[in-house]
Amino acid sequence: MSGLLVIMGSGETAPTMVKPHRAIFDRVPDQPAVLLDTPYGFQSNADDISARSVGYFAASVGRTVSVVPWRTAPPPGLARERALAALATAGWVFAGPGSPTFTLRHWRDTPLPAALLDVMARGGVVLLASAAALTLGSHTVPVYEIYKAGLDPYWEPGSTWSSRCAAFRRWSSRTTTTPRVDTMTPATATSASSASPRWSGSCRPTASFSAWTSTPRSCSTRRPAPRP
Repeated sequence: MSGLLVIMGSGETAPTMVKPHRAIFDRVPDQPAVLLDTPYGFQSNADDISARSVGYFAASVGRTVSVVPWRTAPPPGLARERALAALATAGWVFAGPGSPTFTLRHWRDTPLPAALLDVMARGGVVLLASAAALTLGSHTVPVYEIYKAGLDPYWEPGSTWSSRCAAFRRWSSRTTTTPRVDTMTPATATSASSASPRWSGSCRPTASFSAWTSTPRSCSTRRPAPRP
């Protein structure tokens, strides 16, 4: 069985997402499941976020999930080796809410991205939701820098998983029960200080969650409808 990369929008631990989560877990019924705490590692309530996520998967989905500590990139040594060893045996890896730029800063130039690819190569599941989903494209949106610090919108370099699109997650304006993952093509962006983000395409999920493996979904040229 080939591995699976699952991308979810916001609301990944909403009651409406229990059924998709169970369907995904059915692909890896007897393999360890772990959660990466990097996206929210800078927050003072990081322990509470981890506890709520673990509780959700236990109580609502019926699966035990363990936390793999990677709030900031650990230096070479015991802590890093323990985290990588946990990923090496995991069949399901989840990362979710927080800051996409903080996540990239502490995943980039470390063994972690390769460890995630190895999970899928072994037939496992990598589930990236909310902020973590925004790390997949060639560029990402600096959410906290814009909405908390008030900076003008700009692009930040993303990961190397996709060279064509940047993921941009939001709730659907027409149905509040379905998280969406749209995409933006940074057609004019060449660096972090380049042109402000603008829509130039959209990919619509076909269900309440989107999942695809090594074949990327292409973007259409249809502009999304204006938001209310």
